[in-house]
Amino acid sequence: MSSDLHEPSLPLGENPVEYDRLLRQVHQATLFGGRAPARGRSLITQSWLRSRRAGLRPDNGCRRQTARQDAVVTTQRTSPAAPIAAVQRHIIALLNDLLPRVGGQSLDSGTHLIVFTDAHGTILWRHGSPAAERRADAIDFSVGAQWGEQAVGTNAIGTALAVRHPVQVHGAEHFLVSQHDWSCAAAPVTDPRSQSCAGVVNISCSVADAHPTMLTLVALIARNITLELRDTHRRALGRLRELTEPMQHDKGAWLVTDRWGWVAASRPPVAEPRILLPADPTAEHLWVPSMGAVQATAVPDGWLLEPVQAASAPRSSSALGRLIVTPTAAGAQAELTSTQAHWRVEITPRQLSVLQAIHDAPAGLSAAELSQHIFGQPDHAVTVRAEISRIRRALGAVIVAAPYRFAPALEVEVRDE
Repeated sequence: MSSDLHEPSLPLGENPVEYDRLLRQVHQATLFGGRAPARGRSLITQSWLRSRRAGLRPDNGCRRQTARQDAVVTTQRTSPAAPIAAVQRHIIALLNDLLPRVGGQSLDSGTHLIVFTDAHGTILWRHGSPAAERRADAIDFSVGAQWGEQAVGTNAIGTALAVRHPVQVHGAEHFLVSQHDWSCAAAPVTDPRSQSCAGVVNISCSVADAHPTMLTLVALIARNITLELRDTHRRALGRLRELTEPMQHDKGAWLVTDRWGWVAASRPPVAEPRILLPADPTAEHLWVPSMGAVQATAVPDGWLLEPVQAASAPRSSSALGRLIVTPTAAGAQAELTSTQAHWRVEITPRQLSVLQAIHDAPAGLSAAELSQHIFGQPDHAVTVRAEISRIRRALGAVIVAAPYRFAPALEVEVRDE
């Protein structure tokens, strides 16, 4: 058995029932004691370990955590994935078209179920044949039920949430014995507004009807849902722009964002597609590189940012306080607190490398030394100087030259990932 985390749990060409017999022997030996006939996938063995640490036992029931119906309805309306309800019929029609092509039956007549959960694993809706839904009810695979790993052990939904990528779990790869008759594939859906997980889409069926392409299929559906959410967000920005732009004709510079900081409109135009806003943007002055210090005023579904005339960009090291750099999947977030304002900006991986190198060399580095550190050779000094100029435009005078080092009055913290 391969340890590749992204491969289907059911190898191509394997009989799903015969393969599950092997998995049951591995499950029995690993979790109840004995010599396993094969090595399980690392994805699954790590999940089994998490399930054990959560206090679960494979041979008894799970911790039933079923939300009240009114709570489920509220979540359906307020979840970041609420617009998915609008494409639910499209997803069902897509599966009814594709499942027969991979040897399965349609959702309305076979053993397959499609399920969508929130970002915590609570099932918000499901669709399948009456027989499939009755089988699902027997293991509480129903609307309102909690299917995170800590509640029900290793399963496609909970494990996809834990590892944040598409997962297929076949038969006895499930931690609980009660789930061994099922084969499932799940993929997280990304909320384009916050870049966080909006929920999980899952396809489940009987072990006998499983197919390796279920993993690819569910990843494709998750991708389509994410694109639908992106279009919904784009339309919301358009409505915010139409709502607020006529209000600003008598103002000077201004910028309108939604609640997540995505720019809907501005005067003059700004290069930043998103401003990283604190939880309460009105509590302090913010910093927008192209506008300087700004103050926030609430508008419907967003914020109006206007320059603070009394404040300006930090021009000297004496105006600086603390710089915190936190790596992200896209590069890093730089948060700077000064005597005048508090602001956050996103920086690129290369700019993160520049800040990390300077942080690790308190005495300073030349442009050639920075080039050697970043590119492995010293002849990219021009590129290094350009990156430092961009950092200064975004953050002010945090770096001084000859050699390049952080400003003396600045306290710097570069965090690990």
